[in-house]
Parts: sequence; C-alpha cells; structure tokens
Amino acid sequence: MTDKEMNKLADIIVTRLMSMQGELDKQFLQNAKDMGIALNQEIEIDGIVDQLTRLEEELTQALQGEQYELAHELTQRIEYLKRQQGNN
Repeated sequence: MTDKEMNKLADIIVTRLMSMQGELDKQFLQNAKDMGIALNQEIEIDGIVDQLTRLEEELTQALQGEQYELAHELTQRIEYLKRQQGNN
C-alpha cells in the first residue's frame, strides 16, 4: 500500500469515526433528556462540536493540497474552539 493510499484510508477512517461519534453524542443527549437531566449548555456544545468537525475536515483537505497557511489558520481556530469546549 502506498503512502497516498494509506493517507486516503486514514482520512476515511477518521471521517467515519467522527460521524459515529456525532451519532453517539446525539444519542447520549437524547437519553439524558429522557432521564430528565438538564444539559444547560447542550446547544452551545453541539455547535462547537459541529464546527470542530467541519474545521478538522477542512484542515485535512488543506494539508493534502499543501495549503500550509490555510492549515495554520484552521489549526488556530480548532485550538480556540477546543479551549472553549473545555471551559463548558
């Protein structure tokens, strides 16, 4: 398997894992609601998770296209959102 093929496979795996995690997060939040657990920051956290997923996909594409300045900007945005997520 070539490096290019391995990178493509890795990208596919990461994308599927992120998708699966999103579904599990939705199930968790629904179960919490069903049990009456108040999740005050649910909407904000969901928004951050969605943004992180999108930015991480864009970062992968930027790196593959050797757009390193864009990749740097995306990395900074991702780190900022992760800090925000950690504060919630």
